[in-house]
Amino acid sequence: MRPLRAAATALVAVLALSSCDGGSDPTDPTPTAQPSDSSSAPSTAPPTEKPTEPVLPEAATKATEAGARAFITYYWDLINYAQVTGDVKPLKGVSGPNCAGCNAGITGIGQHYRDGGRVVGGTHQVEVENVTELTTKSQSAFGFEATVFASHDAQTIVASDGTQDQRDPGTDEFTVYLLWVDAERWRLDVMEIQ
Repeated sequence: MRPLRAAATALVAVLALSSCDGGSDPTDPTPTAQPSDSSSAPSTAPPTEKPTEPVLPEAATKATEAGARAFITYYWDLINYAQVTGDVKPLKGVSGPNCAGCNAGITGIGQHYRDGGRVVGGTHQVEVENVTELTTKSQSAFGFEATVFASHDAQTIVASDGTQDQRDPGTDEFTVYLLWVDAERWRLDVMEIQ
């Protein structure tokens, strides 16, 4: 199973952030549209350079389609950052509270690192397509639905005991819903793997 698709297992939820079904959204925007075998080989050396937290691009501060696209790319940059550092606070800050899968993944990443594990590789590059504006009948909510193709490098999930779970590179397709909240920022409310 591909790294993002494997959210069903506890460890893979660490990295997945997939299957965010979001539950019912109180703003009601209506859209128009197997883990790899583990080995017990010794772990590779930890990275020598610590990544820096991604910065929200200026474009992602605008309530526009271009802003939504920039935010989606930024969100995946935060996933990359969380996977290799265990720092989930920035990712949690831009994820919707009702996105159960996102929250499970965020919790899993934090727990994996607290338990002494780490992740090597698995960096994502995204393409954002089919962006569609979403609104409620009352115009009380504004957002976008988009298709995201997230391609990831090979990845090694290293447990605290040194056990490694090797993942092959691949591409996953997601449908995402993001909402403009508090009249000032984007939030990812739903992420569903296709």
